[in-house]
Amino acid sequence: MASFEDYLRRALAEKQTAVDAQSKGVRALKFRPGVSKDEIDAAAKRLQTAVRSKGDGSNKEAFKQAVVNTLEKGRFYIPSFKIYRGVAGLYDYGPPGCDIISNVLAFWRQHFVLAENMLEMDCPCVTPEIVLKASGHVDKFTDLMVKDEKTGTCYRADHLLKDYCKGKLERDLTLSPDKAAEFKHVISVLDNLSAEELGAKLKEYDVRSPDTGNHISDPYPFNLMFQTSIGPSGMLPGYMRPETAQGIFVDFRDLYYYNGYKLPFAVAQIGQAFRNEISPRQGLLRAREFTLAEIEHFVDPEDKSHPKFVHVANLELLMFPREEQLAGKSAKSMILGEAVSKGIINNETLGYFIGRVYLFLTRLGIDKDRLRFRQHLPNEMAHYAVDCWDAEIECSDGWIECVGIADRSDYDLRAHSEKSGVPLVAHEKFSEPREVEKLVITPLKRELGRAFKGNQRMVVEALEAMSEKEALVMKEALDNKGEVDFQVCTLGKSVLLKQNMVSISMERKKEHQRLFTPFVIEPSFGIGRIIYCLFEHSFYRRRSYSENEQLNVLCIPPIKRTIYPAIKYQQFDGAAKLMAKSLKKAGISHKLDVTGMSIGKHYARTDTLGVPFAITVEAHKVLKVEHGVAAKRLQSAFIGNGSNKEAFRQAVVNTLERRLFYIPSFKIYGGVAGLYDYGPPGCAVKSNVLAFWRQHFVSAERMSEVWCPCLTPEVVLKASGHVDKFTDLMVKDEKTGMCYRADHLLKDYCKGKLEKDLTLSPNKAAEFKHVITVLDDLSAEEIGAKLKEYDIRSPDTGNHISDPYPFNLMFQTSIGPSGMLPGYLRPETAQGIFVDFEELYNYNGEKLPFAAAQIGQAFRNEISPRQGLLRVREFTLAEIEHFVDPEDKSHPKFVHVANLELLMFPREEQLAGKSAKSMILSEAVSKGIINNETLGYFIGRVYLFLTRLGIDKDRLRFRQHLPNEMAHYAADCWDAEIECSYGWIECVGIADRSAYDLRAHSEKSCVPLFACAKSLEPREVEKLVITPSKEELDLAFKGNQRMVVEALEAMSEKEALEMKEAFDDKGEVDFQVCTLGKSVVIKKNMVSISMERKEHQMGYFTASVIEPSFGIGRIIYCLFEHSFYTRPGRSEDERLNVFCFPPLVAPIKCTVFPLIKSQQFDEVAKLIAESLMAAGISYKLDATGTSIGKRYARTDELGVPFAITVDSATSVTIRERDSKEQIRVSIEEVVSVVKKLTVGQSTWADVLCSYPTHVATHADEL
Repeated sequence: MASFEDYLRRALAEKQTAVDAQSKGVRALKFRPGVSKDEIDAAAKRLQTAVRSKGDGSNKEAFKQAVVNTLEKGRFYIPSFKIYRGVAGLYDYGPPGCDIISNVLAFWRQHFVLAENMLEMDCPCVTPEIVLKASGHVDKFTDLMVKDEKTGTCYRADHLLKDYCKGKLERDLTLSPDKAAEFKHVISVLDNLSAEELGAKLKEYDVRSPDTGNHISDPYPFNLMFQTSIGPSGMLPGYMRPETAQGIFVDFRDLYYYNGYKLPFAVAQIGQAFRNEISPRQGLLRAREFTLAEIEHFVDPEDKSHPKFVHVANLELLMFPREEQLAGKSAKSMILGEAVSKGIINNETLGYFIGRVYLFLTRLGIDKDRLRFRQHLPNEMAHYAVDCWDAEIECSDGWIECVGIADRSDYDLRAHSEKSGVPLVAHEKFSEPREVEKLVITPLKRELGRAFKGNQRMVVEALEAMSEKEALVMKEALDNKGEVDFQVCTLGKSVLLKQNMVSISMERKKEHQRLFTPFVIEPSFGIGRIIYCLFEHSFYRRRSYSENEQLNVLCIPPIKRTIYPAIKYQQFDGAAKLMAKSLKKAGISHKLDVTGMSIGKHYARTDTLGVPFAITVEAHKVLKVEHGVAAKRLQSAFIGNGSNKEAFRQAVVNTLERRLFYIPSFKIYGGVAGLYDYGPPGCAVKSNVLAFWRQHFVSAERMSEVWCPCLTPEVVLKASGHVDKFTDLMVKDEKTGMCYRADHLLKDYCKGKLEKDLTLSPNKAAEFKHVITVLDDLSAEEIGAKLKEYDIRSPDTGNHISDPYPFNLMFQTSIGPSGMLPGYLRPETAQGIFVDFEELYNYNGEKLPFAAAQIGQAFRNEISPRQGLLRVREFTLAEIEHFVDPEDKSHPKFVHVANLELLMFPREEQLAGKSAKSMILSEAVSKGIINNETLGYFIGRVYLFLTRLGIDKDRLRFRQHLPNEMAHYAADCWDAEIECSYGWIECVGIADRSAYDLRAHSEKSCVPLFACAKSLEPREVEKLVITPSKEELDLAFKGNQRMVVEALEAMSEKEALEMKEAFDDKGEVDFQVCTLGKSVVIKKNMVSISMERKEHQMGYFTASVIEPSFGIGRIIYCLFEHSFYTRPGRSEDERLNVFCFPPLVAPIKCTVFPLIKSQQFDEVAKLIAESLMAAGISYKLDATGTSIGKRYARTDELGVPFAITVDSATSVTIRERDSKEQIRVSIEEVVSVVKKLTVGQSTWADVLCSYPTHVATHADEL
């Protein structure tokens, strides 16, 4: 035995030596000048091979534990709501994890959306039931569940049966060959078993609850969608979407129109999806809320070729076709082109996306030898799918499906066509008319009008949308009976149709076009799964300087740089800070560390975070890496006319909806109030605004960005006050049940009287003005009394209304299958940051001040949404929580904004009936008008952010909250209000929230959320010490040990003392572990709980919070209005619409036009388009041959700042949108000129001085 141990020790030492040598080689290569990226990649690959041969991954469980521990310790991700014991299946991404997810998604957009010229959408998560009924999710999106008959704990039935069979195969050495074959067969057919067959097998094998040994119930289906209710009436059921795709399918008609009625085209969407998993496990691999990135590529079913397939045809991939699986063989390497030509992959477009997915994953850092493409077996295929492949990545949990690439046929579009009665079809025009026999349905509108009056249109549309089969069945029924019941979905009921109301016949007709339903090829990316596999593929361990110490390293592709002074020296610190400032201006994320610890420890700490490059300052003004930094110059926007507010607003909204900036969600189903989809140009504007927000705040202020789930357990929102106080007063129409906000009815009545009633006495006018002023202070009883006094009724029907009562504005749901954990969709993103304060404080080195930022969806179930994007039920918030010492709210960078002159509206001016006035920011702070420097600093930064976006500074003011608006705990609060056609709109709130939120969560969770300050004299304190015995817990709970340990360590003092008392009485206790979703039995030997006296030199306090909160949708709508103007067209009466977006936020940076339809010009235009794509510049190529003037007008209306016109083989013109001036540039220079203009390195004035101007000679130039 000893000799074997010696042999093993020697073998491991040899492997360790190989790893260390290869590791040093990689590091040396990185810093050696002139070494190519390919050489470094090859060396890194050899290093990973050495690590794997060493055996780090041989014990999968130990390897996985090392990865997870490193990730959680580095705050890559952590269980959500940890201070409340967590919620199974929900995770927060900490600052480094959030950086990685942002970079992965940015690369996904570049690799797919930009490179493939896709349209991008942004649709809401909240989805009405009718949409998901049509898609099949309401009836079929289920797993079979069983319950512990005593405890009620829920399990997936197929998981229990599979785990039992696998356990028997792996551990039962007495198993007969027949029994082993039987268990293997059960595993192979598991997905085909019905509930009855699954239940029979569970009973046959006597499978019981794995936690208690109790009997379990029979299996029954459990729908995996989170259910909620949309609107205050409770009459519109809805769900949180399980995938993003359905939002795209229901918008097909608008997208097809936007794409010029051409196929093929692709639409992409990134967003949250929700699945109420029965028993979440495997960390990020099976979560209840996750990020999906999906592409819906619409094609003609008769032509699934792809023009770019040749670019991926020679890729060699590890493929696992259906035949190999059924034959019990392994995956094998195949050339992609051969797989398509042999029919293994159904079509070229499917093959093309498989190739693109392969390139995306391997360029991210996924090991190509641990990536395979597995074809779905017959029992896995959806009944409508033509072919489906999964990109599976091998990790410690086995082969994990991370991307699904499916040919979904035309199922979804047909399903929504049938359910909505709106035909979702494409067309192909014929060069010559074709004679075909066609079913003709002719609704007789006069008879239908008599029978159905106002509903006639919906009946007509439903008749015209019938399939041929349905129409022939109706014809037969009408011939036999003379009448038939007919379901009209848009009416939600059946109607009686008679023979004289519709004519149905087969006729021979000449057709000029073919109508068809497109097929959909869909790649769907589980971003969380990809990222977890990337973590594992990037993780390895290497020896430290100490012989017994192992260092963890994540070799993730470049994301950050770190800067260290070689020693703690003032001159070096200054140079490091100067370098950090240059990196910030260049938009390069970085971490500055001037703590003075050894340079080796510096390197080790950031290697664990996966930071690829480190800059070490060894001499003043000498750096190991040099960067060129270009300052951005942003051009100001021209603001157009807005004299007639209503007409101006209508012109803006009509243009926005017609050009698909945004449209009502679920339009084919009649829409849902307060829910909107951002179409391709709107989605691009939103992405650009958020990218600039990140640059302006997160990067420039070195904030920690986090990502927390939308699903929030009730206990969290109970602590924050939202459950009890997040309400509006509502009234109902007593006959129809229609709901209204009580204060809106009263305010509208008073405003209407003041504006329209010319007979109003001065006293009555003063009364109405007073009511409007004190509206926010009135109780439900006082508002009710006023409504009765003025006899205010339902504005739609004139019926009487109910008394006002509070309605909670949060969307309610239930987390988990038991229904025992109530939850809500978050009304703000802030609470996720507050409950993570302890983790973020530790991540920041236990120093104040620091700021955490988050961008995400928020949800408010508005009673009566109105004003378009300004008052919606689902919206994007970007929030910052800046934690400070309550006794020191100064800000070191306040001097940078102190001299800004802003339009300010202090509380005193409002109460005195005065107007807003210009003030210098520093004066407002010094006079105490603004409470403190940090609040003032963020007001200045918000001003700079909004004006650089394109908001008119003369229509931007900062209004201080009045006493009746202030939360009781707030120290001061200001709103950045932007004037638009609706008046002054609150778009950003900047508040000093004091310590209220952290105190509230500390009290509710019993976890102290404190910061500490060193005291001069040490003090002796009595402290509760909880020490889990990891060895005993590991024996008892194995892979779940870590989660049990965390739950024990997170106990409050009260809970721990109760557990200690139970141990003394019984020796064991039931203990709820939320991250496991169940209770476990803890015995006395598993944890030590005691009170100990310790010396402390720290003073503890609760940090205050300064919070800027940005309503992104409101900012974008105001930007739309501030950027909109009209100018004369060619005819006297014609007015052309223009959006003068700055290049910073413009949805498309430039267009490329061949002047005339010419092969030579078309080829040059395509060459320029490819160069623009390579440079990362969004563009639109229009070679339709339409007059150049019309093409300019079309793109001006989209806000495209620059247009490249190809009018020769050697040079082109560049036109600037607002001035319409043009310059002439050589083809070789055009992309670099446009790049400089779009990133702000040059202004239009600069290029006018550098290049010759071009005077338009085209007859149709505008």
